[in-house]
Amino acid sequence: MKQSLEQRKIASLVKQYEREGYEVTVEPSGVNARYKPDLVLRRGNEVVFIEVVSRKTSKEKQAVIDYLSKYAKEKGARFDLVVTNPRPTKAERQSRDSRLLQLLRDRISTELDATVESNKEAFVILCSVLVGNLLQGLAHPESVPSSERLSMNELARGLRDREIISDSALDFVNELWAARNSAVHQGMHQLQKIDIHDMLEKTRNLLKNYGRERNVI
Repeated sequence: MKQSLEQRKIASLVKQYEREGYEVTVEPSGVNARYKPDLVLRRGNEVVFIEVVSRKTSKEKQAVIDYLSKYAKEKGARFDLVVTNPRPTKAERQSRDSRLLQLLRDRISTELDATVESNKEAFVILCSVLVGNLLQGLAHPESVPSSERLSMNELARGLRDREIISDSALDFVNELWAARNSAVHQGMHQLQKIDIHDMLEKTRNLLKNYGRERNVI
């Protein structure tokens, strides 16, 4: 029979506390039969009552929790409530990751304004990060195989060949890729001729149109 989440956690706790030198009793006798703790730990004069709940069972076990908390205090013992939750589903993980990714995009976007005048190298690199991430989002596996291993300009060419982005988008990505390489490998003096305000506008257009249409500039 498949064990519940609480049962698996209880079994794990038994092993953990036994390794720590506790005498562990599972569902002990001598306690109110209706409100038994899951575990009682003893080590010397130390006594601990443990109740294990999950997100789904915490409300229905509230009476047990209240009783054991008071009972342990009356006996000079400690009461520990262990909450164990199931691993997030794939959909929950994807939703969480999407939210985190959007927060990261938003944070980087706000940094563009701070760096556009003060640090051209940092500005170009931030634009590259945002545009590269955008292209990865457009590059579905069936459209551009092995997209994660492609450089930003190679990825853009693949997207353009499949008519996912426009010629002007590809031109801008190539321009940005060259500027990014100059910023990383050659330094500020190679960036003097770049119109950073034009680059900022085009980057923002890409972000604004992300997911809305295939021609993103």
